[in-house]
Amino acid sequence: MIKYSDKEITDAINSMFNFSRQHEHEYDREFKLEVKVPGYSSADTTVDVLGGNLVVVCKNDEYGEKRGKFRFSDVFDKASIKASVKNGILKITAQRSDTSTKIIVTD
Repeated sequence: MIKYSDKEITDAINSMFNFSRQHEHEYDREFKLEVKVPGYSSADTTVDVLGGNLVVVCKNDEYGEKRGKFRFSDVFDKASIKASVKNGILKITAQRSDTSTKIIVTD
């Protein structure tokens, strides 16, 4: 049985739907993702967080519907996600969450 990594599967799915990732970075404080979405505007585009993924859907009458799924670490604050479309590029950013869960160790 051949096993594929999550990245290989995501890349295959995105290539099937003609999404091409330009840049993806997880810095200490910020997540950045840029995706080519030629022919789509911000009104045509939705971004949702489902599980550990950002799900991008672009839909209009001229180009139809395209979907892409990108891994999104839960160390980043979902409420801080910002997305914009300009010149055929979807830019998504999120800030690292400052909250942590303290675990008490007992005997």
